[in-house]
Amino acid sequence: MPVKKYQEFILHSTLQDSVKQFWILEKEYGAEEGIEEVTPDACVELIINCGNPYSVIGGSAKRELPNVCWLVY
Repeated sequence: MPVKKYQEFILHSTLQDSVKQFWILEKEYGAEEGIEEVTPDACVELIINCGNPYSVIGGSAKRELPNVCWLVY
C-alpha cells in the first residue's frame, strides 16, 4: 500500500489532556491490499473517510459506507 501522505499535528494545549493525537493518512489501495485493519484498544479512534468507497467488515457481514463518512471505534 503506497502511502501518499502521513502527517501528525501538534495539539493545542486545551486538547492535550483529552486527545492523544491527530494525524492524516492517505493511501492508494490495490486489489490484494484493500483491507485496513483497525484493532480495538484502550483509545477511542475517530476515522474520517473522504474519498473512495469504504466498507466495514465484521465477521462475515460487509457494510458499504457513504463516500464521506466518519467512524468511531
